[in-house]
Amino acid sequence: MGNGEGVWYVSVGVSLEVVLVAKEASQGGVGPRKVRFVYTRSPEYRTIAINGAWGGLTSRGEVRAHLFVEGSLPPEAEEVQLDGEGTVLSTEEVWPQDPETYRTVEREIQVSVVMSPLQALALSRWLKEKYEAWEQNREAFEAAVLRGNKDA
Repeated sequence: MGNGEGVWYVSVGVSLEVVLVAKEASQGGVGPRKVRFVYTRSPEYRTIAINGAWGGLTSRGEVRAHLFVEGSLPPEAEEVQLDGEGTVLSTEEVWPQDPETYRTVEREIQVSVVMSPLQALALSRWLKEKYEAWEQNREAFEAAVLRGNKDA
């Protein structure tokens, strides 16, 4: 957590409370030597899929990220031509503009997060660690996905 020289690093999962407890202990103070984190879920908890983010710094210097899922919008409508017996003869998509020259891509924001710059740095390091672990085992993960293993 720290380097022993009074510089303290905050990583994902380590709160300011833990940093303060460790700092107090290193300065000869009396206090707990362990902190247990208990994970609970808010009533609004949900799992979301994202494939992008947009954001920046707030006026207070915090990092704000809007996490979104991106995809093509469906056509405005479909027109189906039927024969006299109800058999479909043709189906035509109706677009608000020519889909050959212009297509709208929707970025549906799922959630926005605001965090301190230090927490953003810690989160980026944590994400990089997860990417590197995936990269080292990429073939195994891809094989599992091909087999239909959703937990890969």
